[in-house]
Amino acid sequence: MLLSGCIIDEDVIYDGSHSIETISFTMWKNAMAAAHALVYALVWIVTTTNGKIPDVFVSCRFSEDCLLPCAFKPAAEEVIGWTRQEVMVHSFAQGRDQLDQQHTHFTGRTALFTDQIAHGNASLLLKLCNTQDRGRYHCHVATTRGNQESFVIAKVEAPVQSLTLEMTRLSGHEELKCSSRDVYPAPHVSWYTVPPEPLDTLKPITRKMANKNGLYSVESKLRKLPRKDSSTYTYFCTVNSSYDTQTWRASLQERELSSEEGGELTIPCLSPMALHNFTLTWTFTSADESKDILTFNSQTELTSNQWAGQAQVDHDLILSGDGSLRLQNPQNAEHTGTYTCTFSNGRSHHMVHIWVNITATAVERLQAEGSSWLWVFAVLLAALAVLVTVLILCRRKKADRSPASKSAEVATEMHAMSTDERENGIQSENSNQTD
Repeated sequence: MLLSGCIIDEDVIYDGSHSIETISFTMWKNAMAAAHALVYALVWIVTTTNGKIPDVFVSCRFSEDCLLPCAFKPAAEEVIGWTRQEVMVHSFAQGRDQLDQQHTHFTGRTALFTDQIAHGNASLLLKLCNTQDRGRYHCHVATTRGNQESFVIAKVEAPVQSLTLEMTRLSGHEELKCSSRDVYPAPHVSWYTVPPEPLDTLKPITRKMANKNGLYSVESKLRKLPRKDSSTYTYFCTVNSSYDTQTWRASLQERELSSEEGGELTIPCLSPMALHNFTLTWTFTSADESKDILTFNSQTELTSNQWAGQAQVDHDLILSGDGSLRLQNPQNAEHTGTYTCTFSNGRSHHMVHIWVNITATAVERLQAEGSSWLWVFAVLLAALAVLVTVLILCRRKKADRSPASKSAEVATEMHAMSTDERENGIQSENSNQTD
């Protein structure tokens, strides 16, 4: 059976004695179909890329070294040139680097793997990347075989390293502040609450500022919402990198709790999300002094307890997201303050601030009230005693006046009486003479 220069009619193929020809024709037909598919695929690639080699995308970390790949068919007399937007990045010829025309931005920061060039490796090592290194790089290699080229698009990213969510009162009202530093490109910040509130109700204010290295600090503020009934809001702040390579999430809740001295007090703390390989920490703050209570690690299931005998947690409940703290025999002076519970898991942090007020027992309150009334009664008695003393002194002063003063008063009165009598006698004589 001839496959070259012949037209084969499938109708001449029969079973039986022609089984070998049938198999051969089937194999040839499958091979032709595969060849056609390959041709179609090559045509599609050439059409969609306009005959160009697709760009390679590389993500570089800020302040770290980055590898820009470039491979070629090895041959002799290699001449390698790396450029970015017509700017010379690195060049190699005659078996050594040629850096006379290198741009000053890349001085001392580029290198080729010279021992790998003969094997077709022209990759460029870019050292200590910064935000100005992003862009489209062109690798051009000339050998005795001809010219070869490829393109690399380098992105530079300074990922989020930490996220802070805290309550502030600096502007005259309570605000939540979500912040992160030294991020590139500028990240996206979003807020939500549980129970949920519409976005137009939250109205956060976000600022992004770049430093001299091009890294961004982001700060987003949200005014604390008024309570509805007895519900307590949990506030969530989410930060996403511009390249969507990572997401950080932090949440904050504030609660209040009151209890009497003595007995056992449970301070609640529930994680709003399922966590794995997390750390739970409890701290206590009173009079601007913070103390560690305990730390639990879910991987080792070990607890470091600085308040042993006073506070404890249930390991089984913690693994299911319940990190509530049991406080034994709380006292007013020692245990009134703010308790902070924190679930931390890499890029997720959940924090609860609980203000705990330990009050005296009913008997102690009655005793205190009785003592207060005794003090009031004592003060009143003292005031009354002072008043009585003043009155007695005044009366004694009047009673102790001297006899001379009394005689003077009597003489004065008698003189006044004699004067009146003389005046009356003169008036009588005058009236008689007139008659």
